Amino acid sequence: MKAQPLISVIMPCYNSEDYIEEAIESILNQTYNNIEVIIADDCSTDKSFDLIKRYTKKDKRVRCFKNKKNIGCTKTLNKLIEQTKGQYIARMDADDISFEDRIEKQFKLLTKHNYDVLGTNIIFIDSLGNKKNNRRYRNNISSIIKSENPLAHPTILMKKKI
Repeated sequence: MKAQPLISVIMPCYNSEDYIEEAIESILNQTYNNIEVIIADDCSTDKSFDLIKRYTKKDKRVRCFKNKKNIGCTKTLNKLIEQTKGQYIARMDADDISFEDRIEKQFKLLTKHNYDVLGTNIIFIDSLGNKKNNRRYRNNISSIIKSENPLAHPTILMKKKI
């Protein structure tokens, strides 16, 4: 049986102690499990980094680091990408939850159609997990990319070479 390609899940974090554990669990419990999870704490002032470090001891797929100073999400994402070992990169935010088959379904779609990048619609929930509303994204990325963000960041899966 052919081994599944490694997918690197990158997750920036800043003051997310209320959500980070559920976010990490939703990735570690994916049906597609040949993943590495790389989390960067951007100098949180809460207990986020301590919570993240616990996962590095519980699951060898999790790696983390803490920025020396707060540099913001974009620069933190670039640092995370530099740490990836996978052929594919999945984005995740520290305050989001992924369906358990997210990565498996996205990977199948990405490879079936030879896409470079894909994302999905999102469902907003409140702190109790109650559905609030949906956000739908248009299909034709190339027609809107110059005027708006066509992808919800925590739903992105893409080829690393992109």
